[in-house]
Amino acid sequence: MTDQPMENKLSPEHLLTLYKISGEINSTLDFDEALDRAIDGLMQVTKAQRGFLMIADHDAGTLDVHVARGIDGETIEKEGYSTTIVNQVVETEQSLLTNNAQFDTRFDAGASIILRGLRAILCAPMMVQDRLVGVVYVDTTMKSGAFRPSDQALLDAACGIAARAIENARLFKVAVEKGRLERELQMASDIQRNLLPSSMPQAAGYE
Repeated sequence: MTDQPMENKLSPEHLLTLYKISGEINSTLDFDEALDRAIDGLMQVTKAQRGFLMIADHDAGTLDVHVARGIDGETIEKEGYSTTIVNQVVETEQSLLTNNAQFDTRFDAGASIILRGLRAILCAPMMVQDRLVGVVYVDTTMKSGAFRPSDQALLDAACGIAARAIENARLFKVAVEKGRLERELQMASDIQRNLLPSSMPQAAGYE
């Protein structure tokens, strides 16, 4: 096997970010908070202006924005990202990097790219085996902004960690919900049993 090109390798900064993201996601049951910190870490190392984390709802057939973050760390509107690129990533199940979104011949520039003047976009799927869990998307309008192949490698690795954590959280939620339902059914059974008399009532003239 040949070595990966130097520009595709993770830098020490990227490896540290990946380590922190892995620790944050896997060290808390507050999964929303873990995802917030994950997107913050990715935006910091890629120097992105905006970041979006989307979760796939296979029952509804939708991709819902779960986290939308601005460069200042504040929550932003959950719209305005390039659906053209997100849809292509979902379709191919491969990450995509462009530093010239306005004129990239791999896709037609959508309205969001043109109106917002988006320059650099990096997007990657979160997969568990062959199942799409969600998508991470970051972008910038800065002329000096450019994503590196090592940023793409970082995002791919982080998405793999996040995807497994999301799936584990989903299974945990299902287990908790199942346990809650079983407890409620047992409680209802106990209440119904307590409503019944402990012995048959005696009435004159009746056996």
